[in-house]
Amino acid sequence: MNSTRPTLKLKFKISPILQKKLEVYLPNKVNVTTKPKSATLSPKAKELKNNHAAKEINNARNKIHKNTSAVKVDREIINVRRVRHKAQYQEVLHILQKLYPHSFTIPVKLLAIGIHKELLQLAPNGFSRKRIRMFLRKYCQSFMYQKILVEGAVRVNLDGSEHSKVTKEQVPIQRKFKPKT
Repeated sequence: MNSTRPTLKLKFKISPILQKKLEVYLPNKVNVTTKPKSATLSPKAKELKNNHAAKEINNARNKIHKNTSAVKVDREIINVRRVRHKAQYQEVLHILQKLYPHSFTIPVKLLAIGIHKELLQLAPNGFSRKRIRMFLRKYCQSFMYQKILVEGAVRVNLDGSEHSKVTKEQVPIQRKFKPKT
């Protein structure tokens, strides 16, 4: 549990709408306190108080604006990366389907354990270790691959020959799929 004190302290009443916005964008960081109104404030003191309150509201609005624009930029960067990674995955998949048509087929086949080592040795020049690992991670985490990953299923080598069978330890613990009979 976080026991730190709030960082943004407002010493005046704000509208409920602005308070909700502050709570959305700055959760657990807004502390609204009110001071009792003093009847003996001079007009100059009231003006200074109002100016101070206006500055605090503007600071809060600037923080909200900075946070929302940062979130938009982060989402755009994530979307660009997602599109780029998807294109790279498709490119690697098409090349591997041409080179090894018996292993990378549709429907998906289970790949042998350690096949990444063979791919690194036999891969074309444009494939880096990182690119192959990223491809295999996405390929092996796909829904169709996980669906056929059941005990007793056959794993294949790059040439399409049978390598081994899936053991009980290799099947993920939380399975929702039943083996085909």
